[in-house]
Formats: sequence, structure tokens, C-alpha cells
Amino acid sequence: MGYMDWCGSVTDWYKECAKCEIGFWVVAENRGSAYEFMKEFFGPDTKSPDGLEYGCRSCMMRQRRGRIGSTHRDELLKAQNYMCAICQQVIKVIGISDGYVDHDHITKKERGILCNRCNVRMSGVDDDEWLSKAIAYRDSFRCA
Repeated sequence: MGYMDWCGSVTDWYKECAKCEIGFWVVAENRGSAYEFMKEFFGPDTKSPDGLEYGCRSCMMRQRRGRIGSTHRDELLKAQNYMCAICQQVIKVIGISDGYVDHDHITKKERGILCNRCNVRMSGVDDDEWLSKAIAYRDSFRCA
């Protein structure tokens, strides 16, 4: 995963893209200026600790294009007969939220196209530790 480092001061900032692992240096007069310069390389993300996306703009654009309709995504979707690989719900061809390229978060290998519902559910399935705890929790409320 990429990381950021203020390098001992609030004016020298190093941040590495979590996808391509290219590092970006920014040196500025103050923290606000450093943040504004870093936004040129990483888009804003209010949920992240540093307020910036984890991937550089180039990598994030490639990721978004994959969701919108890249050739590879279209080929995967066609091979699945335009249906979700898990629930078999028909996935519309046009639109960002109409199908997500599912991938293994450890190996980064793509698995197929999923509908939004299945894609959200797979986020828990990929985390083995969380999944075993979730199953134990569920089972603790079931009658014998």
C-alpha cells in the first residue's frame, strides 16, 4: 500500500502511489501549499488520513475507465452474457455503477464483472479473518 511521509517538516512531503508505486516529492513554504501541490498528483479524498486518494491521478483514471467501459471490461462482460458472475443478474452495458471489475486484493488478478450488490458483499469475503469472525457471529445466534 502507498504511504505518505512529511519528511520531518510540514513543507517536505513524499507520497507513494499504492498502485504504480511511483513516489512524488513536494517541497513548499507551508503545509497548505504542500497539500495544494500534492493535489496535482493525487485527487482529493476526504475519507483518507491525508485527504488525498491512495492512487495517483493516472492510476485512478485507469481504474475508473475500467468501470466505465474499457475494452477489457466489455470483453469480460460479454463472456458472462452481460450478467453478474455471482447472482446472474443482468448488467447494463452503459454506466459507471452497472458493473464492477472484481479482483483479488492480494494477487490483483481480475476475476470477472459483478453487480454493485455482489461487489460490496465480496469485499468481506476477501478478508479471511473478518469472514471467519462474521460466520462465528452469525452462527452464535442460530438455534441448534
